[in-house]
Amino acid sequence: MKRYTIVLVVMLLFSTFFSGFALANEDGVEQPHKLVALGDSITYGSGLGNPSSEAFPYLIGNAASLDVTNLGKPGWTSGQLLTAVKSDVSFMEAIAAADVITLNIGGNDLFQAVGVQEALATGKFESTPELEEKVRAAGLQLGKNLGEIIGAIRAQAPTAPIVLYNIYNPFGPSEVPSLQTLYEYGEQVNSMVIGPIQTATGSILANAYSAFSGNQASYIIPGDVHPNVAGHQALASLVNNILFDLLPEEDPGTENPDPDETGRAGW
Repeated sequence: MKRYTIVLVVMLLFSTFFSGFALANEDGVEQPHKLVALGDSITYGSGLGNPSSEAFPYLIGNAASLDVTNLGKPGWTSGQLLTAVKSDVSFMEAIAAADVITLNIGGNDLFQAVGVQEALATGKFESTPELEEKVRAAGLQLGKNLGEIIGAIRAQAPTAPIVLYNIYNPFGPSEVPSLQTLYEYGEQVNSMVIGPIQTATGSILANAYSAFSGNQASYIIPGDVHPNVAGHQALASLVNNILFDLLPEEDPGTENPDPDETGRAGW
């Protein structure tokens, strides 16, 4: 019953927030809602030709509906983001002014624990009990940090919906034992850490893991772990679908009634 209560509260927050989707200033001029994107190199757009326009935060909504502040920092772990949301004035001010917040963090916590970059460079990876313990410890720390990050966000933006991405798997199931192990580690972190945190905090899950499953060849930069343009479009679509389901229907007189490429009608 508690889980359903949390979901209901979140839905009500979304409904209240988007019932007046077009804000207006004192002069009656419509103002876009503010989206703040928190995360690591994925949020930033590493590996893209133009991160400032092709990264997924800029593909959510459109220029008329959202004012995007991308606070993604390449290489960051959840610990670094936690420090920023608690003490960095620029982060705190952006969060306090946000109408909706996306959170995509944790990949580096896992990758650093298992030495993914070295494994990719050498093509060698071996699972050992010591490594499994490192992954377990990294997962526990990620869960603790995520809870505190969301708590800090809530303190600064009490009603802004928080969309929490889980960790997509850049490798996918594999017959290669080492890659299969990495795949399984990602599954464990999502099911044992991010899923429970999302439920406990009333955040809204953007299921990047499912979106990328089986699509790694289409969504990941070759020889890398970062999304390509199509991958970022997929990440944006997850949030677009969440918002579209909760937005009021378009006025019949709208000039753009046809869905765009993400499946959203004129927003």
